[in-house]
Amino acid sequence: MFNKNLANISEEELIEMIRQGNEHAFNVVYNMYWEEIFLYVIKVIKDEDTAKDIVQEIFVSFWAKHSELIIHKSLKAYLFTAARYKSLDFLQEVATRTKYNLQHLLFENFTDNSLIEDQDAKELREKMEVCLDNLPPKMKEVFELSRFEFLSHKEIATKLGISDQTVKKHIHKAIKEFRSRLKSLTS
Repeated sequence: MFNKNLANISEEELIEMIRQGNEHAFNVVYNMYWEEIFLYVIKVIKDEDTAKDIVQEIFVSFWAKHSELIIHKSLKAYLFTAARYKSLDFLQEVATRTKYNLQHLLFENFTDNSLIEDQDAKELREKMEVCLDNLPPKMKEVFELSRFEFLSHKEIATKLGISDQTVKKHIHKAIKEFRSRLKSLTS
């Protein structure tokens, strides 16, 4: 079976050969799907070098688990599902880093202002955090997706399963409430 031309065998046979540790079968799968998966990942994350790394991780993980491979649909679907999850994990990590960096810069700007003393800046940062934490949960979530993860109204609506109009209302109300609470806290 190992000498058989792998291009002419069924997907099930190919998967079984990979389960048995056949590196040639793995290479066939790699060559069949690498470019297609790479193009998918680069479309999602928009960074060529990172996309290459993610695709490499997918295939390394695929081979590392070859002996316990369970594929319910097709090999292609299995690999694309892995690509989707790896891409989403990467984007979530970037969003978290971006949010942290943005908050840091936002609060850092207050301390750089020579008109505000250090203690006043610290108090103002704390008041801003309190304002954000006191928003209703859905409003806070919409506001953070908009302002910290830079998602469009449509992207937020899709992600949360709400209408674009509802997203706009949440953002408008959040800004209004944020200003009102911040004004009352600083008075």
